[in-house]
Amino acid sequence: MFERYTSVRRLFLVVLSLAIFQSVSFSNFPSSLTYDFEVTVLDERNMPMAGVNIFTDDQVKVATTTDVDGKAILKDLGHQDNVNFTFIGYTPLKLPFYEIKKRNGIIRMSRLVTELTPVVVIGRRDDLPSQVPYTFDKITKKDIAFFEPQTTADALWNTAGIFVQKTQMGGGSPVLRGFEANRVLLVVDGVRMNNAIYRSGHLQNSITVDNAMLERTEVIMGPGSLLYGSDALGGVIHFRSREPNLSLDGTPGSSNMEGSFYTRYASANSEKSIHADVNYGRRNWASLTSLTYTNYGDLRAGGNRPDGYEDFGKRLYFVRRVGNGDQVIENVVENGDGTFKPNYNVQVGTAYSQIDLLQKIKFQPNRNFYTVLNFQHSTSTDVPRYDYLTELTNPADPTSFRYAEWFYGPQRRLMASLKSRFSKKTPVYDRATIIGAFQRIHENRLNRILHKSQRIFQLENVYVYSLTADFDKNLSQSGQSKLMYGLDGNYNYVHSESGRVKITDESLTRNAISRYPASNDVFSAAAYANYQWQTADTALTVNAGLRYNWVKLHSVYSADSTIIWPASYLDPGTTATNSDLTWSLGATWRSPKGTEVRALASKAFRSPNIDDYSQLRPRNNFISIPNPDLQPERSYNGELAIAQEFGKNRGNQGLRFRLDLTGYYTYIKNLMIRRAFPLPDGSNIVEVDGLQYETRANVNANKGIIYGWEGRAQVRFGEHWELESSLNFVHGDASLEAKDDQGKVVFDTLAPIDHIPPIHGFTSLSFTTNKFRVAAVARYQAKKPVERYGASAVSLDENGDPVLDRSGTEDNLEYSYYRIDENGKTIYDGTLAWTTWNLYGSWNMTKWLALNMAVENILDLHYRPFSSGVSAAGRNFIVSLRVNLSK
Repeated sequence: MFERYTSVRRLFLVVLSLAIFQSVSFSNFPSSLTYDFEVTVLDERNMPMAGVNIFTDDQVKVATTTDVDGKAILKDLGHQDNVNFTFIGYTPLKLPFYEIKKRNGIIRMSRLVTELTPVVVIGRRDDLPSQVPYTFDKITKKDIAFFEPQTTADALWNTAGIFVQKTQMGGGSPVLRGFEANRVLLVVDGVRMNNAIYRSGHLQNSITVDNAMLERTEVIMGPGSLLYGSDALGGVIHFRSREPNLSLDGTPGSSNMEGSFYTRYASANSEKSIHADVNYGRRNWASLTSLTYTNYGDLRAGGNRPDGYEDFGKRLYFVRRVGNGDQVIENVVENGDGTFKPNYNVQVGTAYSQIDLLQKIKFQPNRNFYTVLNFQHSTSTDVPRYDYLTELTNPADPTSFRYAEWFYGPQRRLMASLKSRFSKKTPVYDRATIIGAFQRIHENRLNRILHKSQRIFQLENVYVYSLTADFDKNLSQSGQSKLMYGLDGNYNYVHSESGRVKITDESLTRNAISRYPASNDVFSAAAYANYQWQTADTALTVNAGLRYNWVKLHSVYSADSTIIWPASYLDPGTTATNSDLTWSLGATWRSPKGTEVRALASKAFRSPNIDDYSQLRPRNNFISIPNPDLQPERSYNGELAIAQEFGKNRGNQGLRFRLDLTGYYTYIKNLMIRRAFPLPDGSNIVEVDGLQYETRANVNANKGIIYGWEGRAQVRFGEHWELESSLNFVHGDASLEAKDDQGKVVFDTLAPIDHIPPIHGFTSLSFTTNKFRVAAVARYQAKKPVERYGASAVSLDENGDPVLDRSGTEDNLEYSYYRIDENGKTIYDGTLAWTTWNLYGSWNMTKWLALNMAVENILDLHYRPFSSGVSAAGRNFIVSLRVNLSK
């Protein structure tokens, strides 16, 4: 019995010892373990959701939002915590810790209410819409796939607020709020496309971006100089290509493979396109490869012309090289019986082809860092310059062509960039994004006068090196105040050469005018800072910022030029240095009742580039020459935008309505406008290839004023129907002076400036289900009378009344509708109003296969958009087969 007692006593002592040990041990540790956990929030399409609110029930442990990649770090999360995920228009989620861990941090949210304004991040800094004071629009990859635009410029044409000018079919120059070309900034994946030779006329470079690989395009209306620097006077168009997708499966060694493919045919220009892309992703790295090939035939314009202009836009004849001579050939096609019929609506001299390649590699070793290597290459065949190919020396004689040839040689754009994002907090930033990039742009211009044997060529190679760095730092624990700052550096080198090639024996001479001086370089640097403050409920956001810009330009002219330049132009060359301090102050207010107000005041800046300073270009009996004294443009801007949403729309019930109205006013100081300008020796005539041209140059006008408004309405009926309409108005004038023979100003007036489009817009009605989508779209443009075309000079008649000269401006009055009077004089009538009716449809045949069909310009209207040198497509049937093998 004693032994039993001893055993029990020993057992008691062991249990007591364990109890004492545990009480002592656990007194030194918290009662529960906590973890830091990374989550990724995705929508129904497995796309990252930025701006999702995440918080625990007590709203103390965790209170954060997801970043642009849909990621967030949940700190100090315990086993007993519940985590809430909320996002406007999506079903709120409340998940316990063990459920988040079970899902490997992958959270998927589903829509609750169909929103009229889906939330995405926008701009250089990936801001949420509620945080920016400017107005914006976007084009999604879903829109691009549905409307089947042939080029990126055509995709922009479908956007509210953008007007697109076309000099030839292989182009498209976007106009924002009356600004165009080098006054509108193009950006691709955070890298500036604008370079030292972006001209002030019409710019066709947007087609070198492959729209098949765009995730979306963001259009920021109005000045964006604070974040983007020079050139962003009218706005910013930011092209975002798709990102490589990592494998989200938490299993070690897992991978995912996905891809897409489409082929398309369009009847108006016999377009044949084919595209394929493949994404391969592992847990820490992914690769995305894309290839697009497109072949365009000659564009057929509409056959139904306005009354009184039955012959406008007809391509009656064209030029072909036959043997050793040029022949003017009638534009006819042969019937089966050996007879011929007119083919006048086919605009011979518009066909070309293009190839686009994209390769991206993403590496993300941890949750605080990732980097993306981005390679893009675009090249084309020769692109005919249609407006020049149809230029006549005698408008009454349709065979009196000025040129036998005029085309851009293969246009090539190469970009290689490395983007790195750092998300680990430091004393100086919470998030940093650094992008280093190299671009090479190759442009050729070649032309030959009719019946001449020498082809003139101009070759430009542009090399661009750039570095941008953006930093964010929260200044308060609540995140209500934030400092955003950054640095920019950009270097451009331009090499320009020219010459003549005798096409009969390929002999080469160099006695031709180059487009630019022989050697040019531009260096720019900038720094900016922006302070942002939000109320606790995020209803009000205020932004205030400053940016300092510095630009230096240098050009060296050639002694071999056909124009005699001053000795200082040759050695050491001309140098110009510009600097400016720009600012921006804006606020955004959003009420729970659906009201949204944005107000913005800002100063913007555009430094002259090589094209502004020293371009030489014969055109329309005028030639552009250098003006080394050109000063920067500075604009002072104010705008107010008001939006209101009404009604509710849940499931298949109810109606939701949104109305947006924006008004803006811009005062421009030192506005650059092309005016009459003498050579250094005082003369104003230059002879090129036996033709005499009057000299003009960009000069700083006293002032310019641009104002306008943009209106947009959206109505959603139940789950399937949506009606949308947009209308845009802009007006612009600049000072214009008349001088006497001694140079004294005898008359000063405000006259219309060029690039101002007439009222334009669109209206669409769409029906959407899971399987089908159908949309009817009307696009329209009002009349632009001759009186509102831009003026290049003013003089006084014998009665002392002002007479405006509208020739030679970028409004291209020479390409507008015209009549020949009884005396053989050409009478221009400006741009006529037009409306086109279009129908689009898509059928999701299976989960991975879709068939798209469309007919554009159903009534086969012949129309020419304002300032364009080529008529728009006639009735156009489109069919496309799309395969999507994404998960």
